[in-house]
Amino acid sequence: MNVLSNRHIASANVLSVSLAMMHSFAPTIAEPRMLPITASTPENAGETHRSFSNVSMTGLAIRPLINRIQRFAKLDAGWDGSGSVRPTDQSIDTAVNFVKSIPASVTPPEVVAAGDGEISLFWRTDDTFVDISIGDGQASAFAHVNGVPMKVRSLAVLKDLPAIALQAIAGL
Repeated sequence: MNVLSNRHIASANVLSVSLAMMHSFAPTIAEPRMLPITASTPENAGETHRSFSNVSMTGLAIRPLINRIQRFAKLDAGWDGSGSVRPTDQSIDTAVNFVKSIPASVTPPEVVAAGDGEISLFWRTDDTFVDISIGDGQASAFAHVNGVPMKVRSLAVLKDLPAIALQAIAGL
């Protein structure tokens, strides 16, 4: 599979790293929890303060991403020209579970299907480019943050990216 497309080359002279994903990826993702939001009063002030920094994206922020990823299952063969294929059900499930692992503090990524059957999650600004492409049993990571290319050896959830890449997309 050619993991370096013209789109990636033109984006920021990014470095590609092909990664093998564990076959059991999906079951390792814990379901996100919704914490109750309660109005603070003098009587319950000590009980209602909560930090949401460790809560995964849920509700309104994540639903459109999941819906978009799941719609890729409806693509026909040749949807992006001759020879293009839709993402497999395994790729779709893996991408949904990966999105569920994104912390609430991180700006949601753009989500696109590629003609080779991969699903890309990406973040882009003038000085930051992070692209995670999820295929059938494989992943590719492309990152370029403030002129620094990123290398990743394994990628099962977003937190496996280097700290500088995580900080960059958390600050978008």
